[in-house]
Amino acid sequence: MLLFKGSNFLAELDLILKNKCEKVETDKKLAVLHLLPTPSSKKFIALKKKVASQYDIEVKVYNFTEKTPKRKVYDTLKSLNEDDTVGGIVVQYPFPEKYTFADISTRINPLKDVDFFTDKTYGGFSLNLFPDFMPPVVRSLDYFLNTYKLELKGKRYIILGQGHLVGKPVATYLINREATVYSLNEFSPKIESTLKKADVVISATGNPNILKPHILKKGASVIDFGYGFVDSKPVGDLDMSEDISHLNIVSPSPGGLGSLTLRFLLLNFLEFVERQEA
Repeated sequence: MLLFKGSNFLAELDLILKNKCEKVETDKKLAVLHLLPTPSSKKFIALKKKVASQYDIEVKVYNFTEKTPKRKVYDTLKSLNEDDTVGGIVVQYPFPEKYTFADISTRINPLKDVDFFTDKTYGGFSLNLFPDFMPPVVRSLDYFLNTYKLELKGKRYIILGQGHLVGKPVATYLINREATVYSLNEFSPKIESTLKKADVVISATGNPNILKPHILKKGASVIDFGYGFVDSKPVGDLDMSEDISHLNIVSPSPGGLGSLTLRFLLLNFLEFVERQEA
């Protein structure tokens, strides 16, 4: 069993980012709208600011609450869309219940949509029009699969969770590369028996310890994008308290692909700025 440690790969990505920063030479900001403060969202935004500062990228956070009128949020998005000093826009998940995904995604300028929320950016990715043009989480998954040369064609990839940030784009990526893909949610029948057949499980439910290693077959790999808290400690979907020695490769959460995904977000930001200035 191989335990993936994201920290072992940061030096390579940091070098790529530094080279891109030198090439782009921008002072544009990455704007982050924080609509619903949660322990996870606060943690992720703090990490964005911390890592971005290493490359002299300014992250400007716009804090709101559930009680903030929709119009104020929409007006802020409109202003950021038109602001030439802003190179990228992120709307931090989760959203308050009063917003649909469309409420937010349709109001982001596609030229600044570094998270791939809009129909133009996600549509281009989904249709595989530009193979290297991908959401940050997909770029980190692509990096992982290429690093370990995990096969796609003829292999069963099972995805737990169908969210806009992970589940859906990951399923799209895998389908475009001819993997056999099962996308599961809480209403899917026979979840455990389906998981037993998995060659690779990609989990992104945010339900701590929901994925039990003992139900997975020998040689299966697990990529955990889930993030939650138990007794104020961050944990992923995979129950790491169980024996995982029968598995092939395990990317845990925290400590796995999260740190890479953040850097690919910043790389997306720089590449979007490059396109804006072309």
